[in-house]
Amino acid sequence: MPIEQTSRRYFGQELFVIPYYGNGWHREDSKPMTWDWEDMIGPESFNLLVEDFLELNKLIIGIRGKVKKEMHPYNGYWCLACLRSPDKFNFEDNPGPYMIWIARNEPQFSPAVEKSVYEYVTPDKSALCLCGYGTIADFPSRVQKYVAMALDNRESIKNEKTSKP
Repeated sequence: MPIEQTSRRYFGQELFVIPYYGNGWHREDSKPMTWDWEDMIGPESFNLLVEDFLELNKLIIGIRGKVKKEMHPYNGYWCLACLRSPDKFNFEDNPGPYMIWIARNEPQFSPAVEKSVYEYVTPDKSALCLCGYGTIADFPSRVQKYVAMALDNRESIKNEKTSKP
């Protein structure tokens, strides 16, 4: 499940992250708040400033950095993203499916072949940490179908909430 080695050129650069519904977003910390359907579809899109590449057996399987989008509720939080598929991906013409963690405190990353992707990351349970699915690319236009899907989900949830008495 590697990210192409040429993607290392994005170190210190910003990438576009689009969270999407998948199996739902959830809290990983010990102080869960009350969630409704809108929360489960994931946070709004954001940029990720790449600070590190995450590796397993010398293959790049993810990235780590900080959320960088003014006025975003998680601006400045840590973001770790690990591929969920064994195929080869990049951030241009073949963006991949990721499991994404967004956390106030930096989560620990310890991958092992015998673990599932979800077990690679251990969040600090004393501070907010979200986990869910998404896609990452160099530009929003590369992942337009995911952006459209996320917007459709948000609109559907909004319509459902406003149609109920």
